[in-house]
Amino acid sequence: MRSWLGSFIWRLHQCDVALSYRLALRTDEDKRRPLPYWIALFCAHLGDSWLWVIIAGFCFKRAYVDRNKDEGRRVNQLATWVVSVISATIITLLVKRQVRRTRPGKGTLLYGSGPDVHSFPSGHAVRLATIAMWGEILVPGRGWLAWPLLLIVGWSRVALGIHYVGDVVAGVVLGSVVGIFFRWMGQGRMTG
Repeated sequence: MRSWLGSFIWRLHQCDVALSYRLALRTDEDKRRPLPYWIALFCAHLGDSWLWVIIAGFCFKRAYVDRNKDEGRRVNQLATWVVSVISATIITLLVKRQVRRTRPGKGTLLYGSGPDVHSFPSGHAVRLATIAMWGEILVPGRGWLAWPLLLIVGWSRVALGIHYVGDVVAGVVLGSVVGIFFRWMGQGRMTG
């Protein structure tokens, strides 16, 4: 049984590496980089933590000003959303520490070699999937836009050789589960 599981995981890893290699952009270090590279580089940053901290700050400021209109319900929603994203980040780091899958490519991140040398699961995918699970609650009518954003960021991470496809898929699953869990846990606080 154990050898069968190990063999299955190895084969899955090989398929993931092959698919990720096909999807990665080819760039020559000595030549000008093509337009898709710059698009991917821009998109890869749309899932950065610092950006979402700023977005959360603006959301809290607006909700705090309008808190009398909905008796603080919006502030509670935002607080639960932030806790879910922080929890997803912590879980991601714990999983990365256990799995220790090395990044594809040269092992460098967008800014060079960084402290996060492990690729599984993609923290950007986890964060954006958690955010996407809250999309319609936080931004009714436009919250669905978080899902295409997640796909674009996931593609860019693979295209730049920072993650494997499996890292992104695992990140989406993990982030979705965390988002659903916290939405469920928060329902009592938000409605009661």
